[in-house]
Amino acid sequence: MRPAPDVPAAVRSLLRPRLASWRVAADLAEDILLSAVELVSNACDAAPAAEVVFRARLDPGTRTVWIGAWDTCRGLPAARRPELALEDIDALPDDHTFGGWGLPLVAALAADCGVTRTPGGKWVYALFLASPR
Repeated sequence: MRPAPDVPAAVRSLLRPRLASWRVAADLAEDILLSAVELVSNACDAAPAAEVVFRARLDPGTRTVWIGAWDTCRGLPAARRPELALEDIDALPDDHTFGGWGLPLVAALAADCGVTRTPGGKWVYALFLASPR
């Protein structure tokens, strides 16, 4: 898909019934959906004029859910430090930048996450341990 403001919401809408069909517990499904939105949003920001790919798969044997967003940017994602100080919490930062917290959030929710470089870009992924409902 081409990066656009509605892509993260579209991914969320498409992924929700897939997680239900895989019988992923509702609370874990919400964590996966939030993580998917973060990964896709970052991919759209990293390569705004190129293609973005999202994939999700369940390994039925291990009950793990893998989600990943691919983009054409060769640069590695840079996450802010996960620790917050009181001065970091600001409703309107002076520089009007709000991003940078998604990857620490994904790392906190997922069992594993990382980056895999490909010849044309990179996959940023997260792995979740699912148990049936």
